[in-house]
Amino acid sequence: MKRLVSIIILCLGCMGILEAQENIWKRINSNSPILGAASNGDLYAMGGYSGLLRSQDEGETWQVVLGYETGFSGYFNQHCFAVSPEGRICVFNDNQQTVVYSDDNGDTWQQTPSISSCAMPDKAGLCVPTNDIMVVWAENGEISYTLDGGETWEGWILDFLENSESVSDLLVNENGDVYVSVDYYIMNIVGIYHSTLSGIQNWELVAFEGVSIKDMAFDPEGNVVACGYNADGSSKELCTRLTSWDFRQFFLIPPTMASISPR
Repeated sequence: MKRLVSIIILCLGCMGILEAQENIWKRINSNSPILGAASNGDLYAMGGYSGLLRSQDEGETWQVVLGYETGFSGYFNQHCFAVSPEGRICVFNDNQQTVVYSDDNGDTWQQTPSISSCAMPDKAGLCVPTNDIMVVWAENGEISYTLDGGETWEGWILDFLENSESVSDLLVNENGDVYVSVDYYIMNIVGIYHSTLSGIQNWELVAFEGVSIKDMAFDPEGNVVACGYNADGSSKELCTRLTSWDFRQFFLIPPTMASISPR
């Protein structure tokens, strides 16, 4: 009898946990690619040539905050959305090669000067660790960055990439440290590289030589967490933490659960 009661209590407890977990998630009502959320909880989505959409009611309704109907012309890159710790919301205008940003939760917007006067490859990411530091990068290794909030831009192309290797992710912290992960099925120069914005011409392979890194992210302590395929080509994902140049494997998880930094 006691065993039966214990089983019933255990089942009820599991049901309670599952019900609580189900209540955590809510479907977002949007037919457009979701870009991300601002620090105040507002959601942003890419509305194609209609512009940038914002929801202030958890995705129930959407309004165009930047687009043709507001007098703005451009096409926003769905991979380039970032919010600085100070709350600056940043998106990338593919048409004009500019960063468009808001400091008042999306009510008004400003645009930086163009980062390039010529055609450039599709951008793969945007990092904004502070209001002054913005970094835009492409998979072919082209990096554009500003240290003054977008007033002036500098550029660099990773010259150590060979053949078809590509940049899979890029991280920048408030100190200007830059981490680049390289991905390719031929394990020759893949791994994680480090540089700084002040010395971006100098790069060092600092972790996982021969490991095809897929994604990286900063943890709450500012350490780099990365996921990638094992060097032997096995199907498992290698998740590793990088702390002050001390690299240690801390767990292995299946590829389907290895999304550290969704894009």
